[in-house]
Amino acid sequence: MTLDPHIRTDRLTITLLDWEGKSNSPPTAPCLRMEILGQDDDLDRDTYILATDADVKFTPKSANKLLDLAQWNPDVGAVCGRTHCLGSGPMYWLQLFDYAVGHWFQKAANSTLGTVLCCPGCFSVYRCSAIRKCVSTYATKAEKAKEFLMKDMGEDRWLCTLMVERGCRLVYTSIAENSTFVPESFKEFFNQRRRWGPSTVANQLELLRKWCKVARNPSVSHLFLLYQALLFCSFVIGPATAILIAAGGLDFYVSGSFPLEATIAIMSIVTFMFGYVCLKYKQETQLKWAMVLGAAFGIVMIMTTVALVEKIVVTIRTFTAAGSSTVNSTVSSVLSALDTFYFIATIGMFLVTGLLHFREINCLLHGILYFIALPTTFIFLNIYGVCNITDKSWGTREGKTSDGSKTKDGIKGIFKNIVKEVRDIVR
Repeated sequence: MTLDPHIRTDRLTITLLDWEGKSNSPPTAPCLRMEILGQDDDLDRDTYILATDADVKFTPKSANKLLDLAQWNPDVGAVCGRTHCLGSGPMYWLQLFDYAVGHWFQKAANSTLGTVLCCPGCFSVYRCSAIRKCVSTYATKAEKAKEFLMKDMGEDRWLCTLMVERGCRLVYTSIAENSTFVPESFKEFFNQRRRWGPSTVANQLELLRKWCKVARNPSVSHLFLLYQALLFCSFVIGPATAILIAAGGLDFYVSGSFPLEATIAIMSIVTFMFGYVCLKYKQETQLKWAMVLGAAFGIVMIMTTVALVEKIVVTIRTFTAAGSSTVNSTVSSVLSALDTFYFIATIGMFLVTGLLHFREINCLLHGILYFIALPTTFIFLNIYGVCNITDKSWGTREGKTSDGSKTKDGIKGIFKNIVKEVRDIVR
């Protein structure tokens, strides 16, 4: 008997079956078999979850921008937007530059070259079908140390890692904007980054460890994984780089009277002493020492900034005066001023990027504070995070109100706290 082909609709498939010659066949043939196909998958594919925090401000337009980008490509598992800072005070200024640079460079680069590695839970859209692929693994409890770092220290990053492993692409769009309150006190900032740092490194290493599996993701190439490996290496050498920058700036003032190697050794000893304090004493004492040492290194970084500016001026004058000199002398002058040219190129890169994001160019002004706080964020914060790696408490969003009122004073309060901590330590 010749049967008609399947009759398919959007949700329903009707199939003609010939039961003749089969055991337990019905008395008449052919008969109809009807079944619902693909309903759950279709619903999951076109259903999204908007993740946000209670204190995040966004508009319906921004939420629609996330949805538009998610619907553009069915392989997109999640979309995140541009997060702006809310708050006041020095710690807010520091994070204003940090958030801007993080989105301008890292988020945009990851989204363009491969895939974003973390769509934060403060404002992101997740496709339900992508979540369903990894929800069984995501729901498991941490049983090993590395699982504790990946799962409990950053739930959103862990979910995004699973999505990338399962072939999803995560993207970033700067036109979907939102604002969130950021830590305004030194303690709150350190406790927040204490969780973020280990979670970022653990999930990054997990992706690199499973590079064969991750490379099967259509949006992830081997060059992108190499780029992530280089980012990890830059994180590892970050503390040493900060020490070298601070020691180099200080050497500009004491050159000839005190060897550079001794300056580096003293700063390294101070760093190890802070590590001992973090291992030996409670967190309150650790934060006191971090604040005091951060202020001391901040003074050194101010001296470094002045030294770099002076060196730039001297270099420009040297090359202007050597306009008619020989090629050999010009080459030797260039080699001796490579660090100056590197610094100028870095400033130029930030300026060009700021011009491309002209509405946010004021964030670059706070880059000076970020540079001064480089030892605090690259040295003491990383040591504090490693020594308190088992603490998964949030330590943030305490005492916040909807109008953004502060639990601490502004810049005057910061200096008062530093003086108080110095007195306590001396006693």
